[in-house]
Amino acid sequence: MLSSAYLAHDKDIPSETMTSLIDAGGEIIVGADANARHPLWGSSGLNKRGDLLFDYINSCGMRVCNQGSTPTFIFQSRTRIPFLTTDTFCSN
Repeated sequence: MLSSAYLAHDKDIPSETMTSLIDAGGEIIVGADANARHPLWGSSGLNKRGDLLFDYINSCGMRVCNQGSTPTFIFQSRTRIPFLTTDTFCSN
């Protein structure tokens, strides 16, 4: 299964929808904008949401599939690796 997710900055990580999809089992790839910073997926910093998402990904036996640190978000004078659109994790 291929899934896209947006996790608003003011909502819990993981979302109920994401949990339901992953708990259903089977192979899944999730591309998400989770508003979560963690060096594992190329962020320059770390925040609590990043820690929560990292712990959740590990607890599900999933892995982060991002590679490199080329920014994928460019807006006027700002560029950055997004907080987990191309931040991707998948089942093993």
